[in-house]
Amino acid sequence: ADSTDDTNVARRPSAYRPGADLLRRTFGLDVLLGPKCKGRMRLLAMITEPKSLARYLRALAEPTRAPPYWRSRVLRRATLGDQAA
Repeated sequence: ADSTDDTNVARRPSAYRPGADLLRRTFGLDVLLGPKCKGRMRLLAMITEPKSLARYLRALAEPTRAPPYWRSRVLRRATLGDQAA
């Protein structure tokens, strides 16, 4: 066999585990189970910017005011870093 042929090389399985699998295995909590229909949910988007989150919540007619614990500087800095000063 050719020495550049890597079909015989043993590959290690990836150590990556989706967060939903870790929660299910650790706590027995299936976060992807639909609360009403009991079907499987899937991630559609991940919102990382506060402005985008506020726009999304307004479109759903949900409150956009931060919860009371968000007033804590310690929690804001832990989440947002130095920009939360």
